[in-house]
This record gives sequence, C-alpha cells and structure tokens, in this order.
Amino acid sequence: MNLQKKFQETSSSQVIRVNTMEVNKKYPIIGAELITTKFGPTVLMRIKEQPTKVVKVYLPKRYSAIVSDEDIELINSREVSLNLLYKGTCEKTNSYNLAFEDSIVMFFKPYLSSQKIILTIT
Repeated sequence: MNLQKKFQETSSSQVIRVNTMEVNKKYPIIGAELITTKFGPTVLMRIKEQPTKVVKVYLPKRYSAIVSDEDIELINSREVSLNLLYKGTCEKTNSYNLAFEDSIVMFFKPYLSSQKIILTIT
C-alpha cells in the first residue's frame, strides 16, 4: 500500500464503538496497533465496515493482554487474514464479547481443458 493511501485511511477513518458493531457480522481486519491511551494500553483495529469504508475500533483492555506484538505484525504484514466479530454483551458482566475468525481468501482462475473446468488456487 502506498503512503498516500495509508495517510488517507488514517486521517479519514471514523472511530466506532464496539457496541455499535452488528452482532455476528464479519468485519475484515485491515490493520492493528498497540497504543497507549489515558486508560492504559489497548489495541486499535482498522476494520472494513463496508466494502469501501474503513473504520477504527478500540478493543476492550482485556484483549490487549492477549494480542501480542507478533500477532499485530502478522496482521499488518497480511500474513494472516482475520475477521473481527462482535458477539454481543455478556448478560452477567455486561462486557463486550469479541471473536477473531480466519478469513479464507481464495482466488480462482478457471481454465478450460478438454471441456472440463480446472481451477487453480493461487
């Protein structure tokens, strides 16, 4: 990604609250960073809210303890492709429940060979 596009994403991204996310919707994760706020360390995720709209969401503090620097590097390098899912709130504690899910991306290139379609996965 070029610097101009990164700058535009950073400056134009809206910050949303976890509880405004749609329950069980898969939000592709575009990037992540560990930042320190006035409340302490937290993970800031850049996710696709819509195909052309990138937003930011601060994960609850308890998730910053489980998301490592290595995890963040893997996400940012695109070595892993994950979705963020909001699972709703816990009835007992009223805390937000989040989940990460692998996002399998396959590109199919169909080729015709002897009247059969052969798909190659790249």
